[in-house]
Amino acid sequence: RLENIRNRLSPHFIFNVLNQEMAGRKAEEKQELSSLVKLMRRNLELAEQLCVTLVEELDFVKTYIDLERRSLGITFHPMIEIGEGVNPEQVQLPSMLIQIPVENAVKHALKEKEGERNLWIIIARQANGISIQIRDNGGGYRPNSRNRGTGTGMKVIMQTIQILNMKNKETIDVAIHNVSLSNGEIGCEVTFLLPDKYDYRIK
Repeated sequence: RLENIRNRLSPHFIFNVLNQEMAGRKAEEKQELSSLVKLMRRNLELAEQLCVTLVEELDFVKTYIDLERRSLGITFHPMIEIGEGVNPEQVQLPSMLIQIPVENAVKHALKEKEGERNLWIIIARQANGISIQIRDNGGGYRPNSRNRGTGTGMKVIMQTIQILNMKNKETIDVAIHNVSLSNGEIGCEVTFLLPDKYDYRIK
């Protein structure tokens, strides 16, 4: 317990330094640093939470997307669509469930793609739950790609879901596959189906 308390001092120090650094910057640079500080602070908070609301998760994802938008430029087109019957304040999900596939799509599929770079986050009401789709047009999942990364983030998500599913009759379903898009491009799609009656408590 003491170690956990002490571990918070280091990030606290870093945030103080970054806040001081912001004070002397121009407006545009200040906004960028402010977003970065918010992202780092929220990341630490989320790491301590097993589940969050959809509102909290999307707020974090939007902050990340705004930061990446500056480097990806005008060819980057992220879209978040929330369907009817979905109340983001009431929907619960494992923390980082959307963020990690979004980050993977940006870093490993879209960053070095030529032309238009699209990212879709589609949240919809299903008969017995909520579906979340994260889709890109980055050429699909390629195991041998040099930009593929280690897959650590998705491993953590899958392990978290596996542990939670053991405590529930209805399970969170996960599907990852390549999809053919309407313009002929190939993309990767990650889909989660969250049952309505799901218990996020570890008993």
